[in-house]
Amino acid sequence: MEKEKMEKEGWQLGSISSGEHLKRWLEEYKEMGFEVYLEPIDLSKENPEDLACAECSVCFDDEGQKPYRIYIKSIESVAE
Repeated sequence: MEKEKMEKEGWQLGSISSGEHLKRWLEEYKEMGFEVYLEPIDLSKENPEDLACAECSVCFDDEGQKPYRIYIKSIESVAE
């Protein structure tokens, strides 16, 4: 989904994660009442400055898990 369109629809970047951390983030966001959208990240095409930690992607590479951007939107904004 295009970034501009997502922002217009009320989506915000919540986090970048993978593996077990991703599962925990998803559970927590849903418990807090957010709708969640996942965008897979291809690290070979990614500008490191666009990643949350900006300095490296070692934590994603070490796990051997595909990283995702987690976008969140309040369920209340969905109803509006």
